[in-house]
Amino acid sequence: MTTLARYNEIVPPLNDPVLGCIPWAIEWMMRYKGTVSGSWEIPSNQLHNFQTTYNLHRQTNGTTRNTYANILAAIIANHPNVGLVRCTTYQSGQAVQKFQRIESLIGQGIPCITSIKLRAQRNAHIVPVVEIRQDDIDVIWNIPNSGIQDIQSISKTDLFRMHNAGHGTEFMYLP
Repeated sequence: MTTLARYNEIVPPLNDPVLGCIPWAIEWMMRYKGTVSGSWEIPSNQLHNFQTTYNLHRQTNGTTRNTYANILAAIIANHPNVGLVRCTTYQSGQAVQKFQRIESLIGQGIPCITSIKLRAQRNAHIVPVVEIRQDDIDVIWNIPNSGIQDIQSISKTDLFRMHNAGHGTEFMYLP
């Protein structure tokens, strides 16, 4: 079992559960790194409007999609030092390799986010990965305004099936 230490200390609420999961998850990674290592990519006092500012779909009335690449480019335009955030893609059929890499990063205390699309969902949901066990992966599915993390366990079988079908092939991390 590999667990991201101190993940339960980071509780920014997900402000827009329909379209805002990518900026929320990136904010979560930044807050995690800043809290654990003291190294802030963006000063913590500048993160209060982060999700609103970088929810590009809402900001542009739907003309720009919220993707890892679009949001990261917008963040870097305002905060060039955020270029440390890495986005990695594993092709369909490489699910095992992807989750081995995520497990390795988490074991080093490096926060990771990934996209998850389960059968009942129309779109993928971007979530922080906080624990990997033999058969399951725990993610923070949501943090409501109460500040209580909604941790979901998802079977590796389901995640590998989803990945190998071409959904959720990317993940981001903040070394």
